[in-house]
Amino acid sequence: MNLTDSNPKLLAGSPNLRPTPESSNIILAVALWFASQGKPVFPVRKNLKTPACKWKEVATTDEAQIRQWFGGSRKYNLGVVCGPKGAIRSLIVFDVDMKHGKNGKASLEKLGKLLGKLPPTLTTDTPGLGEHQYFWIDASKYLIKNSVEGIGEGIDIRANGDGYVVGVGSHLEADADDTGRQATGDYAFANKLPIAELPPAWCEFLAKKSEPHKPTVQYKTSPPRQEYQDEDLQSALNFLDAADSATWEAVMFSLKGSYGDAGYALFDSWSLTAPDHYNAKENRKRWDSVKNATKTKASVFQMAQDKGWKNPAKGQTVRSNTSLTSFTSQKSTVHPAKNYPPQLLPDSLPPVQAFDLDWLPDELGAWVQDTARRMSTPVDYIAMPLLVTLAGVIGRKVAIRPMEFDHWTVVITLWAVMIGRPSLKKSAGISAALSFLQTLEAKERAIYQQQVEQYSYELELAALQKETIKGEVKKSLKNKQAVSASELQVDAPDKPIQRRYLINDVTMAALLQVLQDNPNGLTVSRDEIVGFLKTLDSEGNTGLRELLLEAWNGNASFNTDRVARGKDLFVEGVCLSVLGGTQPGKLAAYLKSAVKGGASDDGLMQRFNPIWPDAVPYEGIDEPPNKLLKTAVQKIFNRLDTLTTESVEAIQEIDEDGQADGLPYLRFDYQAQALFKDWLFNHETRLRAGDLHPAMESHLGKYPKTLVTLALILHLVEVGHGAVGEISLLRAIGLVEYLESHANRAYASISMPDVDSAKQILNKLKSGQLSNPFKARDIYSAGWTGLDRETTTAALELLQEYRWLDAEELETGGRPTTVYYLNPLVGG
Repeated sequence: MNLTDSNPKLLAGSPNLRPTPESSNIILAVALWFASQGKPVFPVRKNLKTPACKWKEVATTDEAQIRQWFGGSRKYNLGVVCGPKGAIRSLIVFDVDMKHGKNGKASLEKLGKLLGKLPPTLTTDTPGLGEHQYFWIDASKYLIKNSVEGIGEGIDIRANGDGYVVGVGSHLEADADDTGRQATGDYAFANKLPIAELPPAWCEFLAKKSEPHKPTVQYKTSPPRQEYQDEDLQSALNFLDAADSATWEAVMFSLKGSYGDAGYALFDSWSLTAPDHYNAKENRKRWDSVKNATKTKASVFQMAQDKGWKNPAKGQTVRSNTSLTSFTSQKSTVHPAKNYPPQLLPDSLPPVQAFDLDWLPDELGAWVQDTARRMSTPVDYIAMPLLVTLAGVIGRKVAIRPMEFDHWTVVITLWAVMIGRPSLKKSAGISAALSFLQTLEAKERAIYQQQVEQYSYELELAALQKETIKGEVKKSLKNKQAVSASELQVDAPDKPIQRRYLINDVTMAALLQVLQDNPNGLTVSRDEIVGFLKTLDSEGNTGLRELLLEAWNGNASFNTDRVARGKDLFVEGVCLSVLGGTQPGKLAAYLKSAVKGGASDDGLMQRFNPIWPDAVPYEGIDEPPNKLLKTAVQKIFNRLDTLTTESVEAIQEIDEDGQADGLPYLRFDYQAQALFKDWLFNHETRLRAGDLHPAMESHLGKYPKTLVTLALILHLVEVGHGAVGEISLLRAIGLVEYLESHANRAYASISMPDVDSAKQILNKLKSGQLSNPFKARDIYSAGWTGLDRETTTAALELLQEYRWLDAEELETGGRPTTVYYLNPLVGG
């Protein structure tokens, strides 16, 4: 179909075409045409190429929504989704690049000599002399994935529903290359041709290039955790009858389809629940005979639901709780090891989501990406500290009321701890984010010094005035003239107050004194956060611990007369954002106390968002920082530092005396309000299902505040005023999902030392250094490295939970003795 024939208005204003009333909005016309062809579109940030939303969720062909986005004055650039996956008429785009010394057109011509010349097709010019060439393919025949220069220098492929291109009518102003030059301009039509079919030779070539391959170098620190230990899956299997042949076979196909041969241990142990029908040899033989299992574990969940099993996620995708299976002190209900095969021990931490820079407004994302690239550190270590510092500078200036009518008010605070080995430069990332607050502090320090000098002059002048007045009063008294007390009064100058943004000395006295002078709140920065938290466990620091617990809320007053600097230090609203770092081992040790009833089990640790990304390869980049990007971010901090109720169009309630009552606040707009209520309902329903470990339940219980905090931060950075919109909330939802994956990894780390000790015990049994059966003291009395009494006890509990060992209490006439046996089904 010819694009211009389907919509004559599309090229209005181009040569030989007559303009129409609607044709002046070419971006809307292009969007509507693609939608008419079944190709979803979505908004892209104005003057940029990055999405203004979670585009895979938001992209649509709905005309009303498209008109709302692109009608009237243009607010967005246009994103066109390539694909969809598996469709007979799927869109694929060649993104031909001519920047950075690349010549994508020459690369395409070179391929044309091998595969045949590409047919003429709809082509658009892009800023920087590049172009987009559009083609149709039959994606039900050819699986073609996105690629970046996968088929030649300067040629990117966008296809399969996982990619998008910026559409005609869009404008670009910020695509800096490595020389600092700007590639700016419009996306415009290069011709008026219809979209052509991509020749079969090209389809086959691209499909072959898209075939999966194993990389020769693995940069991730750990492989994904095996999902066949999923508690939800085991729970569902308990509702299924292994004696029923149809059910038995369906479960086999489902488990093999999801996990391959790694799922056999779970399948075999479930088969044993019907011992009269179990034959180990036939079980394995039948499993191995399945070559192309197409079912997945979703079939198991569906069958279990049909039998009465309650889905913890209330009809949504079942969430894996594998990260909690090993550290919980509440034992799972498992069969004794005897006659049941063991389950594989966990061998790695669960995977985490990568930080998506599309969650950040443009200026922030660009600076984060540049800084992380030069440091060769995960963007997480830059992005999350940046959000914490933004929360710190906003503080109590403006709050948010997330509900439409309720008075629940959220004050902006954000706590995060960066986790990783020292070599990953997490401290450097934190320092980079703190530099913006340090710039504000330096400016205020200079102002304060000037005020102190002025204050000393005014104080000296007041003293002289008082002496002069005393002399005059003495004369009056000598002359027996009446003198009033007011004649002796001299107004003392106001003592200057230093405005602060950061504090490292986290003592009770220091915090209260600085907070009293800085009611907007502060950002606490501690390089080693776990060491600091341990000091709070002592009896002498209970007051400080209580203060910090209140400071996360940001709106509670605090009064004390127990500090050395003076009595009755009162702070109307204790408000702190907290940022720090730690190493994995230190975090795991502290978390054990925080989730198993130790001194730190009061919810303080659950207020922190742990950030534990995978390592990235070292690139050895030696480039100066991009001053323009940093300046743009500093301007954001400067603007947020001067927010007023009027500038953000916040609501300020007034009391009966006409005075401000409470903090100024914003609410969500109509669309965002509906989205938030849906999210909150699902979230609270999940928390009440009773399937979460208490520690994780407590952690996730903080997420409603975290979500609206992030939404307000993003809104104030990008929009700056008025009701908080849907796009800011969608980004915040993405961030909260990201945070949960990192929390899962952090809490799962508690069990990892136990796993290492458990594997060490199994190796001792296998090598004959430990007899079978054995007692616990046979291990810790041997003096083996890392196997003291405490770690041995924890490791033996883990080995029983995973059916590697069975335990038996022997009566000896005194205290019973526990003897451990290796599962006889453990292979050699």
